[in-house]
Amino acid sequence: MFNSLLLLVSIDVKSILAVLFWGNLAAFFLIISYQYTGAKFLQSQKPAQNYILAKLFQAAAHFFLLSGNSLPDILSVNLGNSLLLTGFYMEALALLRIAQNRDQKLYAALKAVFITGLALFNSVELFWPDSSIRVAAPFVCIFFILMPPGIKLLAYARTGGFKQTIGIFYLFFALLLLPRAVLAFSGNSGALIHTFILSLTLVSLVMLMIFGLSAYLLLMKELAHKEIAQLAVTDSLTGLSNRKSFLDAAEAVFERHKTNKTSLTVLFMDIDHFKQINDTHGHSFGDEVLVKLGATIRNTLRGGDLSCRYGGEEFLILLPNTNLENFKVVTQRIRKSIAIAAFERKPGFSFTVSIGVMSGIPVVEDTPAFYLEKADEALYHAKNTGRDKVVEYQADLVDWESPRQSRGDSQSTKQYSGAGDTGRR
Repeated sequence: MFNSLLLLVSIDVKSILAVLFWGNLAAFFLIISYQYTGAKFLQSQKPAQNYILAKLFQAAAHFFLLSGNSLPDILSVNLGNSLLLTGFYMEALALLRIAQNRDQKLYAALKAVFITGLALFNSVELFWPDSSIRVAAPFVCIFFILMPPGIKLLAYARTGGFKQTIGIFYLFFALLLLPRAVLAFSGNSGALIHTFILSLTLVSLVMLMIFGLSAYLLLMKELAHKEIAQLAVTDSLTGLSNRKSFLDAAEAVFERHKTNKTSLTVLFMDIDHFKQINDTHGHSFGDEVLVKLGATIRNTLRGGDLSCRYGGEEFLILLPNTNLENFKVVTQRIRKSIAIAAFERKPGFSFTVSIGVMSGIPVVEDTPAFYLEKADEALYHAKNTGRDKVVEYQADLVDWESPRQSRGDSQSTKQYSGAGDTGRR
């Protein structure tokens, strides 16, 4: 049985090092081609850069390790193993970023393991070149470098079994590197055992290369699909929802509130004098204003609130389960944040918004479009009576003229100057 296993892994060391060199070099060019011709528009550039560098460092490492007989030890051994550790560190970074890990402590721990391993190996190689630590250090370090992304992927329960399977395989192949480290400290273990463990280590490196490339491409494809799906429902400038995804989500919210007979609020918001901002300061700065308002809205709302860039300088907000006092607090917070907003390019610049509000308990015939239209009418009134104010649509107050008629209701408004009213018109 053992002899059969030995035949499966009995391989020439130089041949395997050559395979590792050419395989990692091919992976390097393949990933460059994939990333910068097919997926360069996505936000996943950082993990791609890490993985490209990983393959380049690993290919260079195996080139120097393969050239051991013709190069000084400082190049073939020190530089070769240092590049190998660096390559696996870059690969681990790419995996963590693909897994969308945001735990900075984990990145710091991974960096500490990498730097410690690099320093340990080179110190031992320089001062105790014949010690067992010299042989064991690279494999132990690679194992601990691959542990964080392997465990992170294994624990990634939100997306089902795919990432978990990749995590299991990474940990498995990393574990297969440890017998080589154990062998270095075991003394006389016999020629067959030594050959078997050395061959197993090299096979594990080949499997890590093949499996790692396949796993990376599949993970990047999954990430790309996720980003494309996100782009389909997101306004690319502000990061808020786009109009279609907002209205689709609003339909479900309205149906729920009709059933529960609870109140909700629609806010229709418009940046005052936005054309003048574009004409005076340029469209690129106008985009900065839009981004600033989008960030203000996003940071102000609760988890269940909906918002979108409706078009141009117009924004929509849907506040479920809100009454008069609730939405007044929201509008005041938005206007306060805008009043103190700072722009690096234009330190003295400030802007204001007008807000139309439609609030109530929706009845069976009410739709998001109806509430939006009433909020828009209130916004129209705010724009035509001085701007920089909040106007609530009220059907039972004094009528006011508007070119936008709907359902034959009398059209009335209630104004709230609110905190943060700068008085700018």
